[in-house]
Amino acid sequence: MPGKTSILIENSKCIINIVEHIIKVHKRKRIVYIKGPEQNDKAQLCFKAFKKAMIRNNCPIHEELIYKGNFGEDSGAAEFIQKPYSLLKLTETVSKAMNPA
Repeated sequence: MPGKTSILIENSKCIINIVEHIIKVHKRKRIVYIKGPEQNDKAQLCFKAFKKAMIRNNCPIHEELIYKGNFGEDSGAAEFIQKPYSLLKLTETVSKAMNPA
């Protein structure tokens, strides 16, 4: 809008940097990802960035480690708890609790 100040954040680059940090610095390859709402364009772009970083670093994307979220503080928690495998298998979490405002 003309005459208005705005700040745009490149979420995709942030997600790629976070995931690559976890992979390279912390030597993790099994990474949990909590998605934003399916109908949210920003959430979809961030999930694509997550997948891009994983593929670029030759890390498998484990579908059982992908959770549905809604940008809320407890986002993905209910689904996470209901999954039928041990939490000990999970090594790192990338949690996106970003306000899409």
